[in-house]
Amino acid sequence: MFGIANAFLNSGVKHYIGCLWKISDVESVTAAEIFYRSIFAGETIGESLRLTRHELIKQYGMSSLVWTSYVLYGDPPVMF
Repeated sequence: MFGIANAFLNSGVKHYIGCLWKISDVESVTAAEIFYRSIFAGETIGESLRLTRHELIKQYGMSSLVWTSYVLYGDPPVMF
């Protein structure tokens, strides 16, 4: 994972969000919808990811561990 993130960051990408392991398409779509809804509502990238993790816990449970998969490389307080 770090190799891919590092390649993007070294090429000038300011933020990279990736998964540490494969997750299902359904869970991926859910996470993307929550994340982008938060971004478009004016939240920072870090807060959007935090809210996404909390919502994934609500929907799939703490034991699903899907919420732990997402990792942000970059500056969390940045807004888009």
